[in-house]
Amino acid sequence: MNEIQNIPWKRLSTEAAVIVASILLAFSIDAWWDERRDRQRESEVLVALKSDFEQNRQILQDALAFNAESLETVRYFSDQIAASRVVSTDFDRLYARSIRVRFFQPVSATYESLISGGDIALIRSDASRTALVEWGTAIKWNNRAEGYLTEQFMDVFYRFATRTSSLSRILAPENDVNAPVTPAFEHDRELLIGNREFHNVLATRALFLKYLVESNRELLMITDRFLSELTDPNQARIND
Repeated sequence: MNEIQNIPWKRLSTEAAVIVASILLAFSIDAWWDERRDRQRESEVLVALKSDFEQNRQILQDALAFNAESLETVRYFSDQIAASRVVSTDFDRLYARSIRVRFFQPVSATYESLISGGDIALIRSDASRTALVEWGTAIKWNNRAEGYLTEQFMDVFYRFATRTSSLSRILAPENDVNAPVTPAFEHDRELLIGNREFHNVLATRALFLKYLVESNRELLMITDRFLSELTDPNQARIND
């Protein structure tokens, strides 16, 4: 009994409390360090994403303008073919421009690394994370639209051109699309003007171009929204 009374409970309690406090402090320091490291990593990721998306915005703006112009050309050419109103001197120019398209080649190394590495949780802003997910989905739809156009060109447009006229020579990139058509092939124009099948080929191409233009526009809108989140003071800031 006396031995129990002689145990220095107060000192032992103090030492135990110190040990527990030390452990808790160590955990707090580790948590603080991990948080600091995550915020540093987040800052680096956001800086890289901002650079990539600014480049993507410019690329998309150029692609959208180019493809929208091609769409209007195809629509105009299709209407003129249907009404047999194409001026002979404009035929080759419209024919060549009706096959033009610009595909989007994104700058996506940072995005792909972020997604594949599962590090998207580093970004604290819910709006920014949502925009990134939406951007990935929009990329898939845009790729699909580009694939449809490629298939339409190879399976419909090109086959029709090579089957019906010598004007298919303008599809070859090494040829000058502005060069005059050899007089011996003048009749090709006349055969295609007012040709219902050719009109349908052009109309189909216009539909797929419209789909691509809409996909470009949606992708550009999401890109703009993500970039705006990076500069919104109510969201995660790059320099936090």
